[in-house]
Amino acid sequence: MAYWSGEPRYDGKTLSEWLVVYDFGRLGSLSFSEAQQRAQVAISHIGTSALPWLVDWIQYEGQRLPWWKDQALIIACKLHIKGSRVWNVANGRAIYLPGKSMEWMVDDSKWERADYAYRYGFKLVGPQAAVALPDLLRLSQSSNSIVSARARYAMVTIPNLLPQLVDMLTNRPAACVLARFVG
Repeated sequence: MAYWSGEPRYDGKTLSEWLVVYDFGRLGSLSFSEAQQRAQVAISHIGTSALPWLVDWIQYEGQRLPWWKDQALIIACKLHIKGSRVWNVANGRAIYLPGKSMEWMVDDSKWERADYAYRYGFKLVGPQAAVALPDLLRLSQSSNSIVSARARYAMVTIPNLLPQLVDMLTNRPAACVLARFVG
């Protein structure tokens, strides 16, 4: 995964790196759950400064690798061609890592960031992620079904969302947008 410069950091790692740690539960000699807890603490410390990045990332509209590239990468990694390897993580998933000479084949970092952002990012920022609700509501109405679905999923992952929604309903313009989303 490529990392954007200027990304918020905590304890020497960028937001992107902490999201990867959370997803794969891998950080040094820590167990899966310890690594996830460490990532959760880090992202909650990054706090609302993560939100512009997360909102931006979920808007990525690119496409995943074509099936043939995906299969070629898996075969190359299993055969350890040109430095490729398979990384097995604690939760049983396998990550296929291309060697340097094969990186042209896989530039999936924007798609991965989008996945991490909507699946984990807003949840890990915590209740203060509710300040991103107007942006998420706007994106939930996107004509791109993937972006719309990511935004809707991200909204429901925000902890303790009900009090923030009640506050939004007392604000007339936001209430109209919310009513269209819910209805």
